[in-house]
Amino acid sequence: MCEHMSVAENIFMGRMPTNKFGMVNKNLLIKKSDEILKLFKEPSRPKPNKIIGELSISQKQIVEIARAISLNCKIIILDEPTSSLTESETEILFEIIENLKNNNISVIYISHRLSEIFKLCEKITIMKDGEVIDTLEAEDTNEKEVVNKMVGRDIKNFFPEKANIEDNGRNVILRVENLSRDGYFKDVNFALYDGEILGFSGLTGSGRSEVARAICGIDRKNSGNIFINNNKVAINSYSKSMKYGLVYLTENRKEDGLFLGLDIKRNLTVSGLEKISNKRLLLWVNSRKEIASSKKMVKDLDIRLSSINQKINSLSGGNQQKVIVARWLFVDPKIIILDEPTKGIDVKTKAEIYSLIRQLADNGIGTIIISSELPEIIGLCDRIIVMHEGEIAGILKDKEQSEAKIVALASGIKEK
Repeated sequence: MCEHMSVAENIFMGRMPTNKFGMVNKNLLIKKSDEILKLFKEPSRPKPNKIIGELSISQKQIVEIARAISLNCKIIILDEPTSSLTESETEILFEIIENLKNNNISVIYISHRLSEIFKLCEKITIMKDGEVIDTLEAEDTNEKEVVNKMVGRDIKNFFPEKANIEDNGRNVILRVENLSRDGYFKDVNFALYDGEILGFSGLTGSGRSEVARAICGIDRKNSGNIFINNNKVAINSYSKSMKYGLVYLTENRKEDGLFLGLDIKRNLTVSGLEKISNKRLLLWVNSRKEIASSKKMVKDLDIRLSSINQKINSLSGGNQQKVIVARWLFVDPKIIILDEPTKGIDVKTKAEIYSLIRQLADNGIGTIIISSELPEIIGLCDRIIVMHEGEIAGILKDKEQSEAKIVALASGIKEK
C-alpha cells in the first residue's frame, strides 16, 4: 500500500473513478469506498479519507481486504494474517472473515497457528516439503493428528524436558533491580538462573519487550541496576551489551534482524567480524574463515539452503530465524534474549528451535524467552514472569503454570 495516500485511494489504486475531464472524481471515490467499508464493523473500520500511514496494522488489513472486495473477488487468500496482530486485532480479523463467508466470499487461510485453523476453517489441507499430505474435515481431526502429518512422525516430546530450578546450587547469571522507564515499565526485579529458561508473558503493551530492550541498552532506562554474574554493569548501548555477552533477538526479524540485501554467509558472520578478520588488518575479512565459519553454523543448526552465497530473503521464515540465532551464537554470548522466537515458523522447525533453546540453557547460556503464544511459554519455560501495564504481576514456577493463571495475571485480575 501507499502509506502517504488515503484509504479510498488505496482501495481503488489504478482504477479510480474519473469525471468527463479525466480527473479523479473524489466524491464518487469516497462514496464507493464507503459502500465497501460498511461491510466491516465499527470502530475498527477506517474512514475513506484517512491516511494509510496513520492506521493500525489491523486497519491496514481491512483496507487490503476491501481492495480485494472492490475487484468483485470470490476467493481471498490470507497468508499468516495474524503474525503482527494483537489479540484484540486478531478477534476483529476473525469477525471480518466470518462476515466475508456470510457474503459468499471463500477464504483460504494459511497459518502455523493451529488454534486459529480449528477456530475458522471447515477443511484443513496439510502440506510438507512442497507436497499435499492430506485434506481433512476440521471436525473429524485434532491438533495432534495435524502436527503428526505435518512433521511425518509422532511428536511425543514436542517440548524438551524442563530444568529443576529448585536446586539451590544454581548460580544467578543475570539480576535486574528496580528497572524503570517512564511510560513503559517500573520497578522490574528478577533473576535468571544458570540452566533455566525464563519466560516473559503479557498482553501487547505490557512492557515485556521494552524491558528486554532496556536491559540490552537498545532503549534508554530512567533507573535501575543490572548485574551479570554478580558484577554490576553499566549498559547504555547495544554495542556495550554485546561486550558483556548479552544479546537480543528481535521479534521483527525482517525489519530489525536481517540484512535482506546481503547473502547468508554475511548475515551469519556480521556480528562477529573480528573473529574472521585478518589479525593485522582488522577491517579485512578473511574469506576462507568466513566461508568455513558459515558452513559450520549451517551444519550445526541444520539450516536448509542451496548455498551460503544466496540472498537471505530466499530462505523460509524458520531458516531465517536459525540464521539469526546462529549469528548471535557466533559471538559466544553469556545471555541470550529471544523475542517471539518462533513467530511465523512451521511446527517442525518450532520443535527444532525449542530443542536448540534448551540446549543453550543446558550449556550454561542464560536464556530468556518473550512470547505471546501461551502453549509455547508454558511448554518451554522453567519459570514465567507475567507482566501487566509495565509491572510484574506474578512469577510462576513450573507446577503453577496454566493458561488461566497467565491470562488472569496479564489482565490484572487478582486471585481471591
